[in-house]
This record gives sequence, structure tokens and C-alpha cells, in this order.
Amino acid sequence: MRGFYSNGAASGDVAFAHSTAEVEHPVLQGMWGAVEVVVDTIVCSSTALVILTTGVLDTGLTGTALTTAAFSAFFHNAWYGALFVGSIIALFAFTTAMVCAYYGEVCVMYLIKNERISRHVTVIYRCLICVAAVIGSVASLEFLWSFTDFALAFCMFTCLFTLFMCRKKISELTGEYVGTLTRDRVR
Repeated sequence: MRGFYSNGAASGDVAFAHSTAEVEHPVLQGMWGAVEVVVDTIVCSSTALVILTTGVLDTGLTGTALTTAAFSAFFHNAWYGALFVGSIIALFAFTTAMVCAYYGEVCVMYLIKNERISRHVTVIYRCLICVAAVIGSVASLEFLWSFTDFALAFCMFTCLFTLFMCRKKISELTGEYVGTLTRDRVR
């Protein structure tokens, strides 16, 4: 169920990263976005395979404790397993938090065109992000997952609506790109 959160498919946030890429055609960058989801699926599947093959699934553990036990069994060393999982979680959590904060800041700057006002609102936004980090560190896990589910559902519905509204342009661009590939292959 939580695999969605690892790649952000359909949430619309990855468009920020892909929009900065310099490519010959926008459909090509969209294809890279699809590859990104496939690579993430391979990583998540590898974690699942470690859990299934190390025999820790029946221990009653869940979440991070289960993953740590699996990698500890995989490495035949509890310390290495905990270090590996802890490092990965710290890396992913930090980068995810920073990227989400940056995406929000980009949205604030885009929505508020006046540079002076935008600068002040950006400072307020950064303060709110710091407050949210503190709340997130002390709030219950159930509340955090519920809030995340709600927020991402909102993002997904917004993204799906936008895709629906842009469907003709997407179809035109995809047809143009496929036509370009076909012409290049004939040459």
C-alpha cells in the first residue's frame, strides 16, 4: 500500500524535476518519468524479496523493524542491517523533505509574481515548513499517515483533472513524437 509514496506516480510533484530537463521533445522526458517508476518498483521489489527470503516475515514485526530484521538476516549481522536500513531511511527522509519543501517554495514564487511580496511569503513558508517538521516529529504515526493519504489524494485528483484537461495536447505531442521516431527510423 505504501509503495505509491516511494515514486510519487500520479501525484504531479515529479513534473517539477522533469520540467527543468533539457530534451529535444517533452514526450521523451515523459518516457524517462515512466522509467523512473519502473526502477523504483525494482528497488521496492528487491526489499520485498529480502523480507520474503530471509525468513523474518513470520516474526510479527512490521514496517521498519521488519525491514531491519530482514537486512540483518541478509547481512548475517544485526549491526550491519540496522546501519544499512537506518542510513537509507535517513537519506530518503532528508532528501524527500528537502525536495518537497523546495517544490512548495517554487509554487509560492510562481503564484505570487510580485518579487518583494514573494520574498516575504517565502520566509513565512519556510517557517511553516520548520513548524511542520517539529509537528511531524512528535505527532502519532497514524495521524501522519492519514494526513499524508489525504494530501496525496488531493494531489492525485488535481493531477488527474489536469491530465484530463490537457489530454488533446498530450495526444498531439505524443503523435508528433512517434511520427518523429518513425521518420528517423525510415531514414
